[in-house]
Amino acid sequence: MNVLLVSDSYEGGGAEAVFRDTLKASADAGFLTDYFVPEQKTGAFSYIFSLRNYRLMKKKLTTFRPDVVHLHNYYHFLSPSVLLAIRRYKQVHKCRVIYTAHDFHLLCPNSGFQHFPAGQRKNFSARHNDVRLGCIFDHRSGLHSLLKVLQHVVAYRLLHLRDVLDVIITPGEFLKTVMLRYGITDTIEVVRNPVMLPDSPVTVMRETEILHLVYAGRLSPEKGLTEFLHKLNTQTTQEIVFHLYGDGVLSSELDAFPCRKGLSVCLHGQVERSKLMVEIAAHDIFVLPSVWYENAPVSLIEAAAAGLPVLVPGYGGLLEMARESLYYFTFEHDDDEDLSELLRHAARFRGRNHLISAGQFSIDRYRDRICAIYER
Repeated sequence: MNVLLVSDSYEGGGAEAVFRDTLKASADAGFLTDYFVPEQKTGAFSYIFSLRNYRLMKKKLTTFRPDVVHLHNYYHFLSPSVLLAIRRYKQVHKCRVIYTAHDFHLLCPNSGFQHFPAGQRKNFSARHNDVRLGCIFDHRSGLHSLLKVLQHVVAYRLLHLRDVLDVIITPGEFLKTVMLRYGITDTIEVVRNPVMLPDSPVTVMRETEILHLVYAGRLSPEKGLTEFLHKLNTQTTQEIVFHLYGDGVLSSELDAFPCRKGLSVCLHGQVERSKLMVEIAAHDIFVLPSVWYENAPVSLIEAAAAGLPVLVPGYGGLLEMARESLYYFTFEHDDDEDLSELLRHAARFRGRNHLISAGQFSIDRYRDRICAIYER
């Protein structure tokens, strides 16, 4: 069996890590495996529909002759034009098309499932379909929003390219449920993202009265870091250091954040993933304060496996992944309750957290599920 993996990029964040894990899983299973990744550049027109990537995908399909095409992210650089190339290939050759949904792209022009009325970031409803194309879908400008809308209209309303997909994979039940509520009736399989986990918690012992919170991931607006720092400024009293691992557009703003006395921010930059779990285990509580639903954030699984209690807003994929661990705690961005006692209570479980069912996140489990879907 020939398997072609498709992604916007090879290196990057969590989605790209899963893409690389899928490449390895497919090759380890004995399939003839190849991948297609474009140049990391785009223009206004090519974002909506890339003629270049359409032609390159057609050529790749014709020469490699895949029995399975497995798409990961494709709408940043490739554009949905690759779906049209796959449709035309399927008209001649038997081919199964799999799509791993790392976000809400199929449901909404904003892949984070958000819009920006009067410049305010808002989530669409997870309970009923309220996405309207007249919304502003990008915080940068109306032009960026218009491009996202045009991409969606051309791909899914005019060309009906979602019909190319035979199976949709979601890493969590939350996204599957939202898709069903929004009318996507395709075959949807829940397959947990694979995570390299230690055999036991890797907690580093430390004695100090200072509370050390930690976050790992992109330093970007949707992660809710500035909102959470505002809460720490106004709703806590103890001495706190908030450690941030990663980089992104908010690096400078977070480094210069005006903290109250006793609160400080420590930026550690990007750390190699193989060393990250030991790094975060030296702290008290792992915090993922995202202001979007998230999908299935692997960082929560890694933190829990490292023994750290986790703190998240009580919604979406954040809550679903937090509940996979024994000690998780929730807060709400829009409440004004004091956080001090919650943080003190959560910190008591440092070094004691663990996953309730770690096996579902193993590389072997992921390979078996992926292979079963390919061969079905």
